[in-house]
Amino acid sequence: MNIPCLIEKACSPDDLREYMRTPILDVKGSRVIATDGAICADVPVLTTDEDVSGPIPVEALKEGRRMKGAPDCINAVTLNGSAKLPQGTTFPRTPMDVRHQTVIDGVDRLIAAARADTDRSADIEIDVALLMRLAEALKTPGAKHKAGLRLWLPRREDGSIDETRPIYARPTHGDAAAHGLVMQLRR
Repeated sequence: MNIPCLIEKACSPDDLREYMRTPILDVKGSRVIATDGAICADVPVLTTDEDVSGPIPVEALKEGRRMKGAPDCINAVTLNGSAKLPQGTTFPRTPMDVRHQTVIDGVDRLIAAARADTDRSADIEIDVALLMRLAEALKTPGAKHKAGLRLWLPRREDGSIDETRPIYARPTHGDAAAHGLVMQLRR
């Protein structure tokens, strides 16, 4: 399997449930899925005949990315009974079980439902770094809650989204008077 992006960032490293701590290889779907229950990443990968579905040790992904001489890390990890890198390093691997398959099936259902409305162009494109900076700027200092935002997409008179105007934002917690704007990505 090639090593996709930083897929493990969608996992919850401190969760007691392994299927939330590690990405899951789905050989049948030629993809890796990672979720923490609040976000989900589903990324296509190249697999080999040797790869077997199941959890992927995060350490194997990190070490595989550090390898020299592997262009784009293509097939940088063999995933069967263990996770094996081309130079011979191996990492123990938990076998696939019903919980992992439940995550895969759940992701399939959620993506199918979300995709049903994507026969049109996306409503909006946002620079996530700007959105995060705005959320942090509007967060009450010392607050124990996470920085969250409610977003209002600018609309034209006909109800369509106006991608030339900024998005209005208010924090989900904290000062009710706090608000801000985030610019949409320009094409």
